[in-house]
Amino acid sequence: MLGTIGTAPRGPPAPNGPAGPHGGNMDLQCIKPGCTVYLPVSVTGANLSLGDAHAAQGEGEITGVAAEMAARTKLQIDVISGGNLAAPRVETDDALFAVAPRNHFASFEETIRLAYVLLVNWLCERGDEKWDAMRRCALSGRLVVGNTNCVAAGLDKSRLPYR
Repeated sequence: MLGTIGTAPRGPPAPNGPAGPHGGNMDLQCIKPGCTVYLPVSVTGANLSLGDAHAAQGEGEITGVAAEMAARTKLQIDVISGGNLAAPRVETDDALFAVAPRNHFASFEETIRLAYVLLVNWLCERGDEKWDAMRRCALSGRLVVGNTNCVAAGLDKSRLPYR
């Protein structure tokens, strides 16, 4: 998996440590070969950056390190015009994940809540009614804890009435 992938944020450069709305050091196990990562673009040229490949990592990366490894990464980059992402999204063959980075003012609980709000919004963009999306997440949602500063709320595509 890639621990770090992001675009340049608007304003001052982002530190390398925590994730942010631009992506960055998320350490999410769902960012793996074959996935699609959607990132907000806030500056001309996006300034995509990636690295921090992990051979293995437990949820939460509680020691601040994982089994780091050298890697070659093959990317296909597409620009989706007209998008207005608030935070990264990850799509695998089997699931959708909305990413919420924890800021200095939010608790872990608030970060989890934000991840689910972002996922519900994404499901609504894809055709769900709000209450249906909330019920799907309440009954079948799952969490991926990246490092202690990032959470992704996910839903298996098999739980969606559309693909």
